[in-house]
Amino acid sequence: MIRKIVGTLVLVSIIMSIVVGSSAIGVVNNGEVLIGNQVTPYILRTNSIVGYLKFFYGNFSSDIDGNEVPGVSIQLNVVASNGYYFYWIQDVAVICNIGVNRYNITFLDNLWNLTSIGSQIGRVIGNGKICEYGDTRFYVYVYPHSVITKSPFVIFANATVANYNNQVKFLISFYFSNYTYSENVTYDKIIIPNQRNFSLVVGGSTPSGLFSDAEWVVGGMGDGAQATIYSWKAFAVSKYMFKGRYYTFPSAVTYSYDTAESVNPTQGIREYWNNTVGLVVEESGIDSQQFLWNINATLTFVNNSYIPKVQPIGAQWYVNVSGPDGISFYKTVSDPNYINMTGLPVGNYMIRIFLKIGNVIVYQKTFNSTYSTKFTTVNISSVTPFSVDNVTLRPGIYNLSIPGILIFPISYNTSNAEYLLTTLLVNGKPTHNFSILLNSTGRINVTAIYRAYYRLSFPFNLTYYVDGTKYYGRGGFYPSGSLVLVPSQNISDNLTLNAVQQTSFALRKPINYTHGIVKYYYVNFIFNYSIKVYINNKITSLHSGYYRNGTKISIMPQNITTNDELYEVIPQHFIITSPINITIQYNILYRFSLNFPYNISTIVNGKTYNSTSFWVPASVFIIPAQNISENGFRYVISEESILVAAPLTITPSYYVQYYINTPLPVKGFVNGKPANITSGYYNMSTIYIPSQLVYVNDSRFVIYSPTEVILTYPLNISIQYYRQFLVNVSYPIHGYVNGKEQLITTGYYNISSNITIPSLLAVNSSVRQIINTSQTFEVREPLLITIHPSYQYLVTIVYGNNVTKSWHTYGQHLILYRRGSILYDYYFEGTYNGNNITIIVTSPIFERLVPTINYELILTLSILMLFVLTITFISKWLKPH
Repeated sequence: MIRKIVGTLVLVSIIMSIVVGSSAIGVVNNGEVLIGNQVTPYILRTNSIVGYLKFFYGNFSSDIDGNEVPGVSIQLNVVASNGYYFYWIQDVAVICNIGVNRYNITFLDNLWNLTSIGSQIGRVIGNGKICEYGDTRFYVYVYPHSVITKSPFVIFANATVANYNNQVKFLISFYFSNYTYSENVTYDKIIIPNQRNFSLVVGGSTPSGLFSDAEWVVGGMGDGAQATIYSWKAFAVSKYMFKGRYYTFPSAVTYSYDTAESVNPTQGIREYWNNTVGLVVEESGIDSQQFLWNINATLTFVNNSYIPKVQPIGAQWYVNVSGPDGISFYKTVSDPNYINMTGLPVGNYMIRIFLKIGNVIVYQKTFNSTYSTKFTTVNISSVTPFSVDNVTLRPGIYNLSIPGILIFPISYNTSNAEYLLTTLLVNGKPTHNFSILLNSTGRINVTAIYRAYYRLSFPFNLTYYVDGTKYYGRGGFYPSGSLVLVPSQNISDNLTLNAVQQTSFALRKPINYTHGIVKYYYVNFIFNYSIKVYINNKITSLHSGYYRNGTKISIMPQNITTNDELYEVIPQHFIITSPINITIQYNILYRFSLNFPYNISTIVNGKTYNSTSFWVPASVFIIPAQNISENGFRYVISEESILVAAPLTITPSYYVQYYINTPLPVKGFVNGKPANITSGYYNMSTIYIPSQLVYVNDSRFVIYSPTEVILTYPLNISIQYYRQFLVNVSYPIHGYVNGKEQLITTGYYNISSNITIPSLLAVNSSVRQIINTSQTFEVREPLLITIHPSYQYLVTIVYGNNVTKSWHTYGQHLILYRRGSILYDYYFEGTYNGNNITIIVTSPIFERLVPTINYELILTLSILMLFVLTITFISKWLKPH
């Protein structure tokens, strides 16, 4: 089979043990010879087998995975063995038909291991590589150069085995030639190391069950494909080598045993053996699975020579001759294919013809004959062959044995003439017989006189005269020199009118009469309406009738309109060379109408129409979904498909919507269901829009009055709202909005609002806000206010009945300190507690100065005073009185 593996063509053939149904067809030598009705086996060992194919023409295809590919394979399949190992060699040509009488030929080979079932190809050396088919590894190589040729051409495929240096080499070659080019290429050398003593084997079988045969066959392109043969003409034969010379195999069958490719049995190749040329003739036809010939040998004696005739010629034939006086010699049956007895003694001879294959005799036949030197020298002059003792000879000079009979045919025919024997002259005198008895020696001259009767052929039956005699028919054989008259006449023959003009002539050679015949062929125009055509470039109305051979008829494009149908006539061109029915080709269109007040878009076969009435072909008519708007309402047309097979008027499916114009896209309810309401078309419905905020970028619309309408006509919805813009404040700040004091933060403010930030603003009694200058902003668009105010806080300090108040900026540092007397301490309490401390102003501060008695100092002083008094008292009390 031919299969794509790793980007290359390979041949893969599945082993078949028997022929079942279809097979490849060709010349197959299976180790059997046919003699009469008996089949005898043989085994041949040779080192070379060739296949020869002379290809004249062919048209064919192969079924590859369901695809018809215009190609076939020509396979030379042989088995190589040394008695232990078996290999299958395939040398293949793939022939592809690439045009009219143009062919592309690719050459490739395969090697399979058939030593046992499941054997794989191991290490081989060659131009190819190892591939896998299923679970089997095999070797494959494709010759990279293909041949593009015309036919006829010749292909030789050759597989040769050579043994040397402890390895076997398979040489795969092809020879190609056509009328301008030839090429002889050994395109692959496959070496298997460490194997020897191989030969090609024909006969028997391999351990894996494959027949050891030599196949030279035609099959599908590959992959087990079957070839279908539409036409085929070729000669083929296969030969083996013995002692340096190639011989035809002694027998061959038409069918293959081993390859999986096949030829269609009924639309295939018919084969028969032509022993004259020594080739198998292959023609397209019904396959016949049979032996191609039967082995046979005959012997005749002509012109002092024994002539052996054998079948098949080209085989390994030999002749052994033995006779009186110990004469014995041995020769091959070859060209010249005769045994010259000149100079040999007369007497009884035994002539043995035998056929060998290699060193084995497979057929022999023995003839006993008495050789005599009595003969007559005869000079034959004739225009046709004659026979002597049932041996056919061409005219010439012969030494013919006595007695003998010369027989001349009373008549003989060629394709266009007939020759009748009128006279036999022997040494110039006529005889009364058409045979001559040879009964004396000497020399005679024999002349056979034949009169020619030439074939007069007419293409049809007509009236004619030969030498004044009237005839009617298609002609016949008439004597040379006859006067022929063909009168004028008109002959009708199967829708053909033959206008025959009168003519006369002498019959001096075979004549196929066509002179003066003008053919008119009946042209039948099939159409129901009148149209215009061009006949030989002249415009005329169409009508059926007889038209002269070669008339040019052109049907031009035109439209034929009826009430509701239109015929678009398709151009056609004809040259009249036979009777013909011309069916006018046309596209029929039907009038399609839409019951609708406006034009709408429609699609037919991808073409868009915009009309309410037009012509369309029979097809599915599609009205796509579309809208048609006018004055605040629109028609919503639903998509639908309509099969148009006749004139048709329809009303499309549609409903009406009304336009709502709303200044804002809002959320609302349509027939009680939540919906986003924007300006657009709506079905008849109840529309309700509640109060809501509608945000649009950095602004929003405050809808403050709910709206409800019933939609039965186009309308503008009035929505009560006011607009606000987003004011971004970088820092909350106190100011005035439309004169009203408030804390101003980021948020939405009504359009046209005035926002004023004063330079000084009391936030409360103890906090005030300060900016550099007063600023005022009007809200007309989104705003960004980036004012950063400063804040001051009221610091209140109470000193007894004295109160001091002062403003201080946020973050300012103050020191709370009060110096006291020796008997008192001072302490501030309030926002901060302590004395002689630094405080930071971050909010309003209230502090009260609180004096406290220094009890520790007073106690210390009291103890000290008591101590002094005590000392004083003791000192006085201890003083002497």
